[in-house]
Amino acid sequence: MLFEEFLEARASEAVRAALSLGEDAHAMSRRAQDPRFGDYQLNAAMALGKKLGKPPREIAEAIAAHLRSEDFVESAEVAGPGFVNIRLSERFLEDFLLKMLEDAERDSIPPSAEPETIVVDFSGPNIAKQMHVGHLRSTIIGDAISRVLEFRGHKVIRDNHLGDWGTQFGLLIVGMREYGDRAALDADPIVELERVYKVASARAKEDEEFAEAARRELKKLQDGDPENRALWAEFVDVTRKTIDAIYELLDVRFDL
Repeated sequence: MLFEEFLEARASEAVRAALSLGEDAHAMSRRAQDPRFGDYQLNAAMALGKKLGKPPREIAEAIAAHLRSEDFVESAEVAGPGFVNIRLSERFLEDFLLKMLEDAERDSIPPSAEPETIVVDFSGPNIAKQMHVGHLRSTIIGDAISRVLEFRGHKVIRDNHLGDWGTQFGLLIVGMREYGDRAALDADPIVELERVYKVASARAKEDEEFAEAARRELKKLQDGDPENRALWAEFVDVTRKTIDAIYELLDVRFDL
């Protein structure tokens, strides 16, 4: 059982015992907003005031008095119109952690009662460019989220949507034909593609004819021109090999 579920169950038992109530009464615990006043705040008295026909603070006093005898409570104090601030005992926390450690496989974290199919879209590097720190950050966070969801029993579909289409490919195509170095592309493809793109992009800003040529090549690519499609496929292939090597080092996998 998750810690806060366990705490809510124990606190609810104490509330019911303090007020002689049935199973429908709950502690309504939440983390304290200000740790100076406790670890958790119980809001049960605020909800029960109307039902019991008593001032919430009077109900809170009864709850706090009972809580002080519970082994999981270090202190219990009433605040405001009827909130109960509790501080958990160190012994209770130690015992709970020890029980978690005894469950080496799951650390006392149960599978989800309602497993779902969840798509996690992360990483998303661009074709023909180096992965930057933002991509690495997304990769690590997305993988961590996926692992946690899988651990809880959900079916996770890991989606890596590559930036493999757009205006930059017109510039890359004309750039490779005019400035590309095949030997450099074979030796270090991403470095060469980035070099060519920077040169082509800079020229397109100064040379409208060159920019127009890039737009024409992009249109041909979009229309399925075999030569341009072959170049684009090569750009995608060499980039994927580079980023897949990084994913392997990070032990990250994708389904899409």
